[in-house]
Amino acid sequence: RHIRVAELFRRGLANLNYRTLAATEVASPTVTAVSIDDRISALDLINYLKEHHQILISGGLDSLSGKIFRVGHMGPTARPHGVLPLLFGIEDALRHAGVEVEPQQSLVGLEV
Repeated sequence: RHIRVAELFRRGLANLNYRTLAATEVASPTVTAVSIDDRISALDLINYLKEHHQILISGGLDSLSGKIFRVGHMGPTARPHGVLPLLFGIEDALRHAGVEVEPQQSLVGLEV
């Protein structure tokens, strides 16, 4: 279940042009670390998701502070219905930052 949800989330991120920090073959099934680019800062994304979607994710620690965001895939969120609101929230945050993102772009080509 954790592997499936992590794969679903990571493929959804790829549809939004995000890269994960760890390669798929060594990535944990219970957490995904995502590299930030210049479209929206990690802090802005974290704050937007919390304020507008009541979704809590984490930033990077130490030398990765401001460079990544982290998402856990455990407990009740380790199901597709737990990941979809997060992907849609990320889409919304990107649109709010002025990035062109189609509705449900993160789901293109995915079997949910």
